[in-house]
Amino acid sequence: MNSDLMAALNFSTEDLQANRAGKLSAAQIKRLQQQRGRAILIGIAAMFVVALVATTFLFFGNQQSSPILTLVGISVTILNTAMMGLFLRHWLRLSADIGGGTVTSICGETTFTVRMLNKRTALYLVRVESDQSGVAELDVPRLVFEALRRYKGAYCLYRAPRTGKLLSVESM
Repeated sequence: MNSDLMAALNFSTEDLQANRAGKLSAAQIKRLQQQRGRAILIGIAAMFVVALVATTFLFFGNQQSSPILTLVGISVTILNTAMMGLFLRHWLRLSADIGGGTVTSICGETTFTVRMLNKRTALYLVRVESDQSGVAELDVPRLVFEALRRYKGAYCLYRAPRTGKLLSVESM
C-alpha cells in the first residue's frame, strides 16, 4: 500500500477494508460529519455577512431615495439566496452520504491531466477507464494527483456516492 496516498487522503487500512466491502468506516463517517458541520457554520456566517451588506444597501437606498442602491441591495439579497441554496445542497449531499453509509468504487487504468484554468490555478484530473463502470474523471488535490502519477497503473478509487468525495485508493 502506498503510504503517500494514505497520508494525502487521510485513510487507514481499516478504512480501505470497509471501502472494499462497500461501506464507510467509522472514522470516515466522523470526518464527513465534521465536514458537514464546517459547511453549515461557513454557510451561516456567509449568510449573515451578505445579509448585512444587502441590508446596508437597502437602508442607504431608502434613506437617499436612490433606486440604484435599492436595486443593488435587492441583487445582493438574490445572490445570498442562491449561495444558501448551494450550501444547503452540499449539506444535504453530505447528510445523504453519512446516512447511506455506502461507498462506490471505480477500478481501472488511470490517466492524468493537468488543466490550467489561468496562470495560477490548475485542476488535477484523474481519469479512470473501467470495463464495468465506463469512464470517470475526478478532480483531486495535487498531493493525491502526484502520488497516483508516481506509481502509474490501474487503481481502485473509492468515493462517497453523492458528494463524489474521494475516500481511499488502492492499486490493482
